Amino acid sequence: MRRRLSDRMSRFGLVCLLAAVMLAACEDEQTASLSPVPGALPDLAVSIEVSLKWPADFCVRYQPFIVVVAEVRNAGEGDAEASVIELNGTARENVQGLRAGESTTVVFGGWTNANEVVVDADSAIEESNESNNAAEAWIGIPTLVPPPPCTPTPAPTQTPR
Repeated sequence: MRRRLSDRMSRFGLVCLLAAVMLAACEDEQTASLSPVPGALPDLAVSIEVSLKWPADFCVRYQPFIVVVAEVRNAGEGDAEASVIELNGTARENVQGLRAGESTTVVFGGWTNANEVVVDADSAIEESNESNNAAEAWIGIPTLVPPPPCTPTPAPTQTPR
């Protein structure tokens, strides 16, 4: 009985080892098929949308705020490492690495007038096209229409007795 149990354990161990090797080979094959074309370069491109938003609990005393939504996409054939995206030369956010064809979105608080976003702001990634790393959009300061003039309420008059 002991010998049979050890034979079964040996067979089980062998099957597990074989399954682990096959699984590793499959993972290597899948990884290889997702890898970039050898020598292909990434191409990080950015587009932005700037909008004026009001707080959810809008009240007359609150001001609207400006939101900049930047879409970063890898339009190249190679994978891109993690990089930095920058708004107006000051606000910076990290962008995850992107495989060829992938995209991600980054949201900033914007400024009135010009909003320029630059992806790969540190020029750390060699790309097939460096000319599409920046985008600019404008939002003007809205002209506020003054409220109509107030008509003063007359003070109550007292009649003499």
